[in-house]
Amino acid sequence: MRAMTAVLITLGLAGVVTSCGGDGLEGDWFPCKDTACTKLDDEGIRFSDSGRWGLLEAPSGEVGAGYELAGPRGRYAFNGDTLTLYMDGLAESESVKVSFEGEFLVIHVKASTVSCAEPAPGPGAPAPTCEETEIEEQLRFKRVGPSGDVPQWSDPPIFEEDLPPPPPTK
Repeated sequence: MRAMTAVLITLGLAGVVTSCGGDGLEGDWFPCKDTACTKLDDEGIRFSDSGRWGLLEAPSGEVGAGYELAGPRGRYAFNGDTLTLYMDGLAESESVKVSFEGEFLVIHVKASTVSCAEPAPGPGAPAPTCEETEIEEQLRFKRVGPSGDVPQWSDPPIFEEDLPPPPPTK
């Protein structure tokens, strides 16, 4: 489920909010840990009816024992099948396809990663070899209740990520 958090954390602006019939996006949602969704992860997401989102945490590890609004936070746009998240303080966005399956919200994650293996150093060493991996998964979420407010984050943190070196130029 940490992949869900990574996708949601990499996101920042404003948008138009619509809902999907009577099963709107608004609410507090937590990812399912098992196929039957009898157990939920302790990190979720809140979609407020005012068009803001924020990450949720259940400090006790149990969703039923209460949870609190954590960061990051931002605005969202939802057109019925595409969800776009914007993060406070950043001019970036991330869009994912979503669908509703009964009482579940399904987020369709499709991404690619590049990893490079460094050759042994030395004269005449070959260039690093890089491999691209496609990631495609579906994350199921269950609504645990109506949402509350999501205030603007006045001093959002800047997230840094180590990236592999670019391939050498010829």
